[in-house]
Amino acid sequence: MLITFLDKNRGDKTVIKKAIIVLAALGSVVLLALLYHGTTHADQWGMVWHDEFTGSAVSGEWDILKQNTDNLRNTHLAYSPNNLKVANSHLEITTQRHCVSNLNEPLTSANMSEQPCPSGTTTRYLSGRVKNKGKVVDGTKPFRAEIRAKFNWNGKRGTRPSLWMVSGNTLQNCNDNPKANDPYGELDIIEWYSSTPNYAWSTTHMSCYHHGVDAKWKTGWRTRALSHSGEHYAGARPGSFAYEWHTWAVEYDGTTVKYFVDDQPIKVYRYHVSPTDDGNILPRTDAEPLTKVASQENINGAFHRGWQFILNDYVEISKNLSP
Repeated sequence: MLITFLDKNRGDKTVIKKAIIVLAALGSVVLLALLYHGTTHADQWGMVWHDEFTGSAVSGEWDILKQNTDNLRNTHLAYSPNNLKVANSHLEITTQRHCVSNLNEPLTSANMSEQPCPSGTTTRYLSGRVKNKGKVVDGTKPFRAEIRAKFNWNGKRGTRPSLWMVSGNTLQNCNDNPKANDPYGELDIIEWYSSTPNYAWSTTHMSCYHHGVDAKWKTGWRTRALSHSGEHYAGARPGSFAYEWHTWAVEYDGTTVKYFVDDQPIKVYRYHVSPTDDGNILPRTDAEPLTKVASQENINGAFHRGWQFILNDYVEISKNLSP
């Protein structure tokens, strides 16, 4: 399977002026599945689904999130269809800061602000998010996904564009049930933190368990995971993955998950199984067996449900990441 977002250049100065960040993603989406068994090669993939973003709006194959309540970790992040735009064969996602008198005040162009909000006001953020309405990836056999994207960053810290895939389960039971051990699946093709603009972060989350809230961990759930990272190695503006187009990819071969940026591997550097079983992986490798962090039962439970794609932005609240 291959998912590809191809690009055509465009001007975006008017969007940047009013945004914390614009995630200009994506000229087309193409899904390829393995045509026959054996070692995976490029000529083995066959198209199973695509979206060219050629219309004037997001197609009916995507759900558009509309949410005016606090999002992840109470970041005062809302989602609106108005922050999604399809133009020039692209899907654009814009994230904005708003300064409001209270949480019930509508987020409008009048209270939008490039600068930090003044004392006496509440800072909120508005962005866009889309998710496939149904499963578009068959996880019972190898697949590959590619996303062509550009992060049009204005230099502010605190945003995290995320292009990722999720299987059917949610994290709710792992959050609530102390005995939880669920086959949750998530493939973070790229999470780009504007606080570390020269790094790419990709993660395979393979099953979840109940962790409980403590001083360091703010949610009741936690995932078993393999974390990958890669440093910027080329570009018009050295030291940042922003401003120019890159191709982000994930590939599942039946036993491992690999990530790439512009065909260069994003290597595994860390694993997590439990609070007493996690650590660094040295030397770094392109991939580790999924069984290093999860049981085969949970791996099958996650992958065999099939996968959907989510494209969105987050706003961070940690002190060292905050805008």
